Amino acid sequence: ELFVIGDRPTLVRAILNLLTNSWKYTGDTKQISIEARAAARWVDIVVRDNGSGIAREDVSSIYEQFKRGRAAVDTGAPGMGLGLAFVRTIVRGQKGKLDFESRPGETTFRIRLRRASDPEGETAPVAERATS
Repeated sequence: ELFVIGDRPTLVRAILNLLTNSWKYTGDTKQISIEARAAARWVDIVVRDNGSGIAREDVSSIYEQFKRGRAAVDTGAPGMGLGLAFVRTIVRGQKGKLDFESRPGETTFRIRLRRASDPEGETAPVAERATS
């Protein structure tokens, strides 16, 4: 029962890119999750994995076009370094926010989008709708 303001096909492509990155940069014991949750007037979409993490020296340039991190180079993972730049552009275009946290063994990307009323026009918080 979470509704966001934005272009559905474009947002799906952004989320798919984050999930694809999670798949590429985790080992054989993949643990990838996606979660959507209400955060006041926002909806957070969180993608978390148990991959190698983003190297400290790559953090400042993670969203640059054609820039590939150390993990991408070391593993030989396919790609051109456009994915996260693409995700950031999409999220900003939807007037949302994109951030991440990373350490060895866990990386979490969060897309934060403006929350909308549901299609029936109800504007009550999710918790109130779920209990009524």
